[in-house]
Amino acid sequence: MPYTDDEFLLGSSRLDNDGSVLVLGTFFPEKKEQRDRNKARQEVFDQYLLVFPPNGTDVEQHKLSLPDKYLQDITITLPENGDILCGGFYGTKDSRGAIRGTFFMKLDRRTKQIIDSSTKEFTDDFITSFWTEKEEEKAKKKAEKKDQELGLYSMDLSEIVHRDDGGALFIGEQYYMYVTTSTFRDANGRTSTTYTYH
Repeated sequence: MPYTDDEFLLGSSRLDNDGSVLVLGTFFPEKKEQRDRNKARQEVFDQYLLVFPPNGTDVEQHKLSLPDKYLQDITITLPENGDILCGGFYGTKDSRGAIRGTFFMKLDRRTKQIIDSSTKEFTDDFITSFWTEKEEEKAKKKAEKKDQELGLYSMDLSEIVHRDDGGALFIGEQYYMYVTTSTFRDANGRTSTTYTYH
């Protein structure tokens, strides 16, 4: 690997028909640079596609980015023929880490350069569709106070499914965990507490 474990987080990987191994990963610069980028409301990490050729030559490094979008979760798929498909979730400088939509890229199979890309922004109604009124009101007030956009958190894109027309379907989930606590008193007056993780 051209990076250390401390600065590079491995993502999905695929084996191409020519024997190349394609690896997605997130590069985190030094802490000072991360702080400087954060202050400038820039992306604090970079997404890369690494290509390990079958003949053992140098690893190719391709930065994946879109103007004014912060790529947050990304996955890759290799159709039998044609271009490499890549997609995931993005945020904006005003969402500060929250997910505002999805992106889709086609990469040239040979050069690994982006040849086509598109984005689809989530509406506020979509983002808040499973929230209670109280949660929605609280999130909107917080976003207004911090001059940020609403967004989704804890999204995980697990798979891209190829369509016959050249498009793709994303399969992913939003996840979160909460704990409920129950305290019981037995006949002798002793209390016991149980924690249930959901």
